[in-house]
Amino acid sequence: MGGDDAFDRLILRLYDAAYDSSLWPEVLASISELIRGHGTQFFWWDKTADTLAFTAMSGYSTEAQQLYGAYYGAIDPRRQLFDRRPIGTLTRCHEYFDESFVRRNEFYNDFLIPQGARYLLGTRLADDAEMTAVIGTLKNKREGAFETEDAKNIDRLIPHLVRAAQFSRRFMQLRQAEQTLDAALDRVGWGIVIVDADARIVRTNAAARALLSAGDGLRGRQGRLTAWRSSDAQELAGLVHGAAKTALGGDPHASGALAIARPSEARPLNVVIGVNSRAIVTP
Repeated sequence: MGGDDAFDRLILRLYDAAYDSSLWPEVLASISELIRGHGTQFFWWDKTADTLAFTAMSGYSTEAQQLYGAYYGAIDPRRQLFDRRPIGTLTRCHEYFDESFVRRNEFYNDFLIPQGARYLLGTRLADDAEMTAVIGTLKNKREGAFETEDAKNIDRLIPHLVRAAQFSRRFMQLRQAEQTLDAALDRVGWGIVIVDADARIVRTNAAARALLSAGDGLRGRQGRLTAWRSSDAQELAGLVHGAAKTALGGDPHASGALAIARPSEARPLNVVIGVNSRAIVTP
């Protein structure tokens, strides 16, 4: 990969990958090209479980990723080396693990070399109490060890890699928080629908999804919460909009309620509109 334009494009895609993890293989392939590597791996290691929390690779098979996560990552001497090195400090593995070490090491002999790799240039990118992030580019025996020039080529990318890893971790934590929230909402016995001021549905729990799927009174139409009967739909929209407007004015306890008729002629749904999180609760 040559030229400042290509390098700038790589940086932009790197930050995109921090948010959208499906883009990592493309970015890693570009990094391999930048430093003349055979393939590159980026991963988050879960310290508590002592296993992979996330991994992406270029140049190697899905099977290799699975084997690494299932067993070999836990005994990878290079990962343990990175844990002792400062974040963002590039390390060439052959400077620490010579041929004598490699010949008698299980990780190298049973996993890495059979996968067509031997030499690594990499670094630890992020670390906290739960996770550590590592990136490394590989070469095989025939290609030889990474040279000083290779390290120079990637050195200016390191600050962006560190920052992208930090962003990646933050997005990971936000997704975990969302999953925790979803699990908590699903344990509630009545339907909960979180909407914005225009009744666009933001989040639902399991009970609400079943209710909306049945379409018996409340419905989701073009992404918005509405009611089966037009008069109820108008009143519902007005209450949601009014509650949100009131909340913006500073009253966190404003709410409204109405009974929603059902085409099945079952007992009407009692709907409570609360401005906290702009939620509509349908017991």
